[in-house]
Amino acid sequence: MSNDTIVKPDLLIVCDKINKKYLDFTPVLVLEILSAATASKDMGEKMELYASQKVKYYLIVDPQFKKIEIHQYTNQQYVLVSENTDNFTFVLENNCTSEISLLDIWE
Repeated sequence: MSNDTIVKPDLLIVCDKINKKYLDFTPVLVLEILSAATASKDMGEKMELYASQKVKYYLIVDPQFKKIEIHQYTNQQYVLVSENTDNFTFVLENNCTSEISLLDIWE
């Protein structure tokens, strides 16, 4: 997958204003929900692409095992910072934070 590949994450968060009909800058958070058909791509190619674009947070949600992995881009790679957490406060950018109750995903 090259850097000019267009992907459609299941959810993304941006802190800047979107001025066009499409996103032409890197989101600060991307979330992918795994399925049998997408798991290898979400955990491989897409993770590499998001890292190459320096997406700050990459969340992988596995509904089959009710598992959430939170990866943070640090030192030019993703580092697993939390797994199966109840709540997590994301410091996305200056003056842009979000506390997300991750348990709500399963309800």
